Amino acid sequence: MTLVVERNAYHAVLVVTGKKVRTGSLYNRLLRGATLRRTRNIVLRIYSPLPRPKYIEFLRDLIQNNISHALTVTYGGSSPEELLLYLRGRNDIDVYVDDGKSSFAEVLAREGVKYEIIPSLEGEER
Repeated sequence: MTLVVERNAYHAVLVVTGKKVRTGSLYNRLLRGATLRRTRNIVLRIYSPLPRPKYIEFLRDLIQNNISHALTVTYGGSSPEELLLYLRGRNDIDVYVDDGKSSFAEVLAREGVKYEIIPSLEGEER
């Protein structure tokens, strides 16, 4: 079942493995993707080995600070295999990963799926 906001939307995948991502950087990439597709609807599908809704904590700032676009956040699964199954046959989906050394990134690289690493806050003083 496709929701109305998902039609003609910018679809992106985010892999959250536990690093605290720079939500500003992610938000800018999502806005750029939506602008390129001339839409204000963004569908962000989350893949994470973290228990639900733990992964939402890493996206709280993104969700709370979004006031200009329709943002739909859905959960896709917890394994790289589920992610590959979702991406199979879909070419126009941007994939963002919070850790380039995760099993998700390894599987994506092995399968030739392009992805972008979202900078994290790890190692920075708060």
